[in-house]
Amino acid sequence: MAGGYGKGIPEGRPQSFGLWVGISAILTLALLFLWYPALHGRFVFDDQLLVKRNPLVHGPLDLWGIFGGRFLEASAGQESVPFWRPVTVLIFWGLWHLGNGTAIVFHTFALGTHLLVALLGLRLLSRMGVPPLLAGLGAFGFAGHPAQVEGLAWVSAASLPLMMLLLFLFLLAWEHYLRRGGIWVLCGGVLAFSLALLVREDAIMGLLLAVLLEFLHPEKKGGGHGMVKRLGLLSIVALLWFLSRYFVLNPSMSRLGSGILEATRGVGEGLLLRLYVFGVHLRDLVFPRAPNVLRPLPAELLGEGSGLGVALTWVAGFSLLLFWLLLRGKGDGFWMRLQSGTRKARGLLWVFLCLLPLLIVGEGMGVTPLADRYHAFAVFGWILFLTDLRFFPWGKWGSLALLLGSCALYLPVTHAGMKPWRDPRSFWENASLQNLDSVLAAYSLGRQRLMDFEREGNPRDLDGAGEELDRALALRRSFGNQGKRGEVQELAIETARAWVQLTRAMRSPRVSPRSARGAFERVLKRAPGSADAWVGLGVSLVLEKRVGEAERAFRKAVGLDPRNPQAHFNLGRLLWAKGARAEAQEQIQEVLRIQPDNRGARELLRRLKGW
Repeated sequence: MAGGYGKGIPEGRPQSFGLWVGISAILTLALLFLWYPALHGRFVFDDQLLVKRNPLVHGPLDLWGIFGGRFLEASAGQESVPFWRPVTVLIFWGLWHLGNGTAIVFHTFALGTHLLVALLGLRLLSRMGVPPLLAGLGAFGFAGHPAQVEGLAWVSAASLPLMMLLLFLFLLAWEHYLRRGGIWVLCGGVLAFSLALLVREDAIMGLLLAVLLEFLHPEKKGGGHGMVKRLGLLSIVALLWFLSRYFVLNPSMSRLGSGILEATRGVGEGLLLRLYVFGVHLRDLVFPRAPNVLRPLPAELLGEGSGLGVALTWVAGFSLLLFWLLLRGKGDGFWMRLQSGTRKARGLLWVFLCLLPLLIVGEGMGVTPLADRYHAFAVFGWILFLTDLRFFPWGKWGSLALLLGSCALYLPVTHAGMKPWRDPRSFWENASLQNLDSVLAAYSLGRQRLMDFEREGNPRDLDGAGEELDRALALRRSFGNQGKRGEVQELAIETARAWVQLTRAMRSPRVSPRSARGAFERVLKRAPGSADAWVGLGVSLVLEKRVGEAERAFRKAVGLDPRNPQAHFNLGRLLWAKGARAEAQEQIQEVLRIQPDNRGARELLRRLKGW
């Protein structure tokens, strides 16, 4: 058996080292050519929250905060999604300080990591008995799949290629131990798995894939008892990670029991939703579309146009094909037949095990319910399935043709999928076009056009910002009462609309700032804790020459949110105008501690110091 993973594959002649070096070099150059445009992307979407405004990333090294805190907190208009990704935050901290807060350093790291992932994928395919040329083409198909776009073009998702790198190292170490033994190799694999869990929660699939490797290998060290011990060790690691993560995110241990009950209840109630999500992922795995991180779940699964029928058809077809391959196993006894069938269905089993967590824990109702990153690692199983088609009577050339056809299908979609990630404006314009009824897309595009106007002064951007925010408010109200989340969204939109009115008043003396002040006051009646609204109220009061009230508004904003740079900047500028230069300098220095690249604050500080 070739490497212990073939399905009746004769050993054949050993392949030369030079051939593998040549294939690896061609693979690396081809992927560099494909993914090079991703290096020019900027911070988009959640990057502002997760990276640029994350004090654990841009502040001084805080190991206690990194390993004992959350990666993602609530942002305006979005639900709080608790993550515990300490290794990710630690690496982001290093990349931020290495590149002085530039996005290209993050993209370079992601691209370099992804190239290593492709080479390790090539190695694993070869260990699983795939011929060199097919393995090279398969590794290119895996690394060039549109599901990988987010991991390379989105700064916040740079943890995805890192997780895949650690999982491949873990699986290769596990495979090496099954073939040749070696306790240090096994320990290294367990360490890689542990680190992968601290990079992303998705890495839990590594435990399931280790089970698959155990079934695939015909000669396991230690027999069945050894397999139980090895998988037991991984289960202990996963359990320790789960408990650590839970108690970091939920310090009150009394919530553990209720949390488990809620999760169990959710699995039962959301089975249809989970099957729908599973089917959509299968479809996008085979026939990918350009990534759309805001692709919404249908409001009514049983309604017309929901796509439930198509998704369930994919689930049924996948299940039938998987069971048919499993039942083709041969051998003496149930265990041997099951093991033989597992080898024939190894590609589809890989896909199933990567997507299995979706059926257990679901996708939730967040803003990225069907983002492609969730099935990026499953692509490897689909590629493995295509390479294994060569064992069927009709598949000798069919496997090669399907791999070539898949690559031809993937490449233009991948290339098109990178364009929206170039800058925030392109991202939100693309999101709005793909999701015409998305409140978040319309709101974010409106805010982005307002920021573009402040930077470039194009009147069309100011008018466009008002139109998008009006559309976002109309969409929000058309959905009816959605509880606290809906109220938070509406308040965020109203605040942004008030800023548009204030900007118009600042731009034209014919527009009275009184209307903007009234808009901020209405927001503050509903949300007196909104620091952003207090800043806007303060600026409108300055325009009305009510300086004392404006100063109180700015101080209120600073007290509510000490890390709000606009609150400190406007208070500092007002104090400078009043002649309180010392306190003004303190406020501007605080702005630069929060935003080291704030040019306006640097210029004002230079004037305060008399440079």
